[in-house]
Amino acid sequence: MSPPPAPRGDGPRETGTFPSPGTRRLAAVAPARRARHPSRPLRRAEPMARPVTLVTFVLPVALRHWAGESTEIRVFAVADREGGQPTLGSALDTLRRVHPSLEQRLRDDYGGIRRHITMFVCGENALHLGGLDCALPPAAEIFVLPALSRRQETTG
Repeated sequence: MSPPPAPRGDGPRETGTFPSPGTRRLAAVAPARRARHPSRPLRRAEPMARPVTLVTFVLPVALRHWAGESTEIRVFAVADREGGQPTLGSALDTLRRVHPSLEQRLRDDYGGIRRHITMFVCGENALHLGGLDCALPPAAEIFVLPALSRRQETTG
């Protein structure tokens, strides 16, 4: 059995019915713009966008499996508010959208950096810069490393 034929016309109206083939859709009329009084100063347009920076995550071999075998992942970090700076947390939020399984291996259940992961932002340990709240400079490189622990040797 074939599906019913698609209705003809310009598309659904607010009532849910389709217009008949002979009807026309009226163009939307833009509201009239009020003229500015000459004594009023021009209002400067405030920026609508929040600051954004491109961030490069450099991954170790152990984590490349969850990033499609890529050694580097580039994402955009967006500031949380206008006038703010992009942070490591916002870069990880963007990474979650691109590679969710990789982000699960970098963050714990509470959203913090996992204990066995160390991140270096432009050569500095992210934990010493404020953790997830550390501000990222433009074109930041974040090196992701498994935490290294050294076994104490006992002399006997």
